[in-house]
Amino acid sequence: MDKEVAELIMHYFVQRRDVKAIQCMEDRTEYHPHKPGAYHPVKRYGHHLPLTLKDIQDHLAKKQTYGHYLMDSANNCRVFAFDIDLNKKGWYPVRPEVEGNEEAIEFNAMEYWRSRKPGFPRDWIKYQFRMLSEMLAASIRRELQLPALISYSGSKGMHVYALTGQAITGEQARAGIDIVLDSLGCFVPKGHGRNFFQHVNQMPVTGYPNFTIEIFPKQERVDDKQERLGNLMRLPLGRNKKTTDPTFFVDCRKPMYQLLPLDPYVALTTLDPWGGDR
Repeated sequence: MDKEVAELIMHYFVQRRDVKAIQCMEDRTEYHPHKPGAYHPVKRYGHHLPLTLKDIQDHLAKKQTYGHYLMDSANNCRVFAFDIDLNKKGWYPVRPEVEGNEEAIEFNAMEYWRSRKPGFPRDWIKYQFRMLSEMLAASIRRELQLPALISYSGSKGMHVYALTGQAITGEQARAGIDIVLDSLGCFVPKGHGRNFFQHVNQMPVTGYPNFTIEIFPKQERVDDKQERLGNLMRLPLGRNKKTTDPTFFVDCRKPMYQLLPLDPYVALTTLDPWGGDR
């Protein structure tokens, strides 16, 4: 089963196979200049090593944690994604069960999330994660007629993937991202450019001030910077070494305040996290 899941991940997610990135937890040194938890390309004798099926199997078995570069040297990719990240500071409603209640408390959302304290407001964060991710996934399916999967990143966010099943250009991927966001009409750029977005409703109780959405890929073409590699994402599933949280595809049949795993083989063969309910 693990080999079949690895083959499905290779098919749906990996366009660039001539290079891979590994998550390294070593402290910064002259030989490891990256901060702990960062990804860097794997080289031997100055040459990139390819991403193999065995690497993906090791990733699934949590022996290593790999990232993949979304765009190949011909500027093609086969997945684009929305990364919903929890902001450091946030708000939660005092009494969400009371209709019309506008009272909210500011809190360190990131610290609270990583503490894994059960109950509210952790359930509130889960609910809003689900709302935003399902909103984006539904738009991918409706507007682009593409399958979409949602995963928990194992850290502080959710990944919403649009799966093309074949190579598309970077321009097509960026156009698909714009179609999804424009069709919803409730996301605006955060800062300069169109790589980070926030919900238009930033009210503490009724809106989504706790989240930032980052899009991948960030460019239409790779260039001479970063060795012509462009953006990378961690491969789905596996283990995020920065935390102890599991990573998984999300079962959208479960209640909205829950983040529970969907069997990866079922997720990747049906490509339907709602189980036909939508």
